[in-house]
Amino acid sequence: MNLTFFRTFSLLLYIISFSSIISKNNLRKNKILKDENSKLLFVWEQFRHGARGPWISVDPITGLDFIGEKWIGEGELTPLGSRMHYLLGVSMKKKYKNFLSEQFNPNEIFIISTDVNRTIMSSYAHLQGMYNNLTVPLLNEKQLITSNILNSNYSENITIKINELKNNSVQNGINLFPVYLYPNDYGKENLLYEPDICPNIVPYREKAQNSETMKKIYSETSEKLNKTFGEYIFEYMNISGVNNPYYLWNTTNMYYIGDTFISDYTDGRKMQTLRDTGIDMESFYENSLNLSSLETYFGYFGNPLEITCYLQVSPMFRSIFNYMDMRINLDKNGEGDKIISKSPKFVMVAGHDTTLGAIDLFLKKEFGIEYEHAVYGSSQIYELWKNETNGKYFIKYLVNQEQKAEFDFDYFKEKVSKKIYTEKEIIEICDGVDDKEQEKEKEKKEDNEAFKILFFISLGLVIICLIILGYILLFRYKKNNKHKK
Repeated sequence: MNLTFFRTFSLLLYIISFSSIISKNNLRKNKILKDENSKLLFVWEQFRHGARGPWISVDPITGLDFIGEKWIGEGELTPLGSRMHYLLGVSMKKKYKNFLSEQFNPNEIFIISTDVNRTIMSSYAHLQGMYNNLTVPLLNEKQLITSNILNSNYSENITIKINELKNNSVQNGINLFPVYLYPNDYGKENLLYEPDICPNIVPYREKAQNSETMKKIYSETSEKLNKTFGEYIFEYMNISGVNNPYYLWNTTNMYYIGDTFISDYTDGRKMQTLRDTGIDMESFYENSLNLSSLETYFGYFGNPLEITCYLQVSPMFRSIFNYMDMRINLDKNGEGDKIISKSPKFVMVAGHDTTLGAIDLFLKKEFGIEYEHAVYGSSQIYELWKNETNGKYFIKYLVNQEQKAEFDFDYFKEKVSKKIYTEKEIIEICDGVDDKEQEKEKEKKEDNEAFKILFFISLGLVIICLIILGYILLFRYKKNNKHKK
């Protein structure tokens, strides 16, 4: 990578965290010393979906991207993306084999995903890895008879299928899992940086993208990519307007190109024709990731961080603390291992690079925790532990299963809570996130306006009455004086 570009990009990351990075000594002060008797109480895992197709450059008719690779659709999860999460699920089950039940228990684990194909499918692949078909309960004799009776009248094919299934509930014993979607069911916490979810976010996003620091880094990034890779892209791409010499100087255009390249490169596409042009594929991939960081991290959340970042992390941290508080209360009541639906031991959230990116930037600024760009299949984990020796609760924070930090629970919760927004504050900032609340505010304003009008009318009438009364009293006073004379 070009040294100047690397220094500039590193400077951007440093500026983000300069105002509040905590020294290693301060981190150690709030760290709970490891204890052999420490007990795991709760896990929150959030991850980015697996490898996907390009989300902008795929022709809807041919299914081809600008490199000529064919996809099933824009941004859809690929077979490799499914495999990524299946293997990640296998790894997670191994890691938490003594914490989670062998068989899937819907009261023990709660799964949430954004309402997007690639995150939903990643969730299923992830869960299949955690609970493979060896853990599926088999049908008993009575259930087998029942299933035969209910289904045998449909067709001969159904009877054949019943015989093939033996005592598996579905083919090959594949598990079926409940995955809950948001924003529809569980609030809009993953998308508060989007104008259609939070209308008043627009000026904050524009500020994030148009700061002098961002303009400078955007310009230098585009210049670097244009000079290094421009001739190869011009030679190979078949996009209308690409012959414009300023095409690659537009950061958005370069982001679309980089996103397509990342998708092709990660998915193991050969792209031999592009390689034959002489382009340095590995270098272009690395630069494309840097550009993706600029666009999806700082382009949304700012430098320094804008309200967009704090809005984005607020509902997520509130949920994390809410679940942890419930498990702590159970533990204090001597029921730390209890499995109940309203207080799961494990919560899994399927999201995007922006989901992880907002957390990355927040933790770097507030706690000095270093990070790398959330590539496909990246994960963040928050573990709640209890030190059995001193009774203290603490949090371990892991990225891709590697521990990055450890905090006293009360310290971490108090510090984070001072920075994040309440539900009411988010509604006030977004002005339209919650229609019911907005309607209540509107009615309150209308009532206030009506009261003001009524007040001034009443005040006017009182003044008029006082004036009339004054005139009457003055008239009588003058009349009495005449009589005395």
